[in-house]
Amino acid sequence: MCRIKNLLFIFAVVFIAINSFAIDGNSEILTQEYLVNNEWGPDIGDSGLFFTFSMEHSLDNTFRTGANFEGGAYYSGTYKISDNRLFLKINVAGESPELIGKELSYKLVRDTNTIFFTKYLELENRNHYKDIDRWITKLWNRNSIVKNGEKRIYRNREVETINNLAIVRETTTYYQFPSTASKRVMFRIQYRDGTDSPWLYVIPPQADWFKNRQVQLILRTTELDSNKQRWYYIVLPLGCTYDSVKVEGSSDYWHGSELGWIKETDIKRIIKK
Repeated sequence: MCRIKNLLFIFAVVFIAINSFAIDGNSEILTQEYLVNNEWGPDIGDSGLFFTFSMEHSLDNTFRTGANFEGGAYYSGTYKISDNRLFLKINVAGESPELIGKELSYKLVRDTNTIFFTKYLELENRNHYKDIDRWITKLWNRNSIVKNGEKRIYRNREVETINNLAIVRETTTYYQFPSTASKRVMFRIQYRDGTDSPWLYVIPPQADWFKNRQVQLILRTTELDSNKQRWYYIVLPLGCTYDSVKVEGSSDYWHGSELGWIKETDIKRIIKK
């Protein structure tokens, strides 16, 4: 009987240890080192703010932001980590002065359904403030990149993730959706003399990008279209931030996500990371 009790005790200890390891192994622990050693900012293809955190090992650890667009909001202040939460105290608030002196609380979230980054800091107490700047509600960990070949459903289409670069043809056309019936993206650049190029469906050959013609790949469709080819979701070669992009049939500049689709036949070579 004593031997049976001992065996049951050993089994219980091992069972608890295994389950404890599984729980700890899957948990996301927010530490100062994790915060400082990763890049935090907008989602892939979006304009937004990048957060930089200092590591002073004191109560006065500071943070500041920088924008990837002109005239961006600026924030700075101090931060602390407690109960696996990030707390930002705002000292300078570019577009939301009502936040000065306030404390923002973020939790670390892991999302396995995303198409490029998998982790982000989510603002928990946003409902406490009116008209809060959208740039600070979600801070993506830009080092947490999705592995290649992950299956996803994106906008009702079956796709797989692909984090590689590609060299594309000079005549590549960029679409809003993976179909030739979709609206095309149009580009315009400013010449050195201050005049503008015409709006084109291809990248103007005078653009600096034209020398290398590299694009960042994000997704590819898993099913073939009617022409027996796949489509690739990419970061547009020219950004939308400086009013150089618009969508076919529109007179307004495009300020949305800097992503679009290209045909498989427009890719000359894929550069694997």
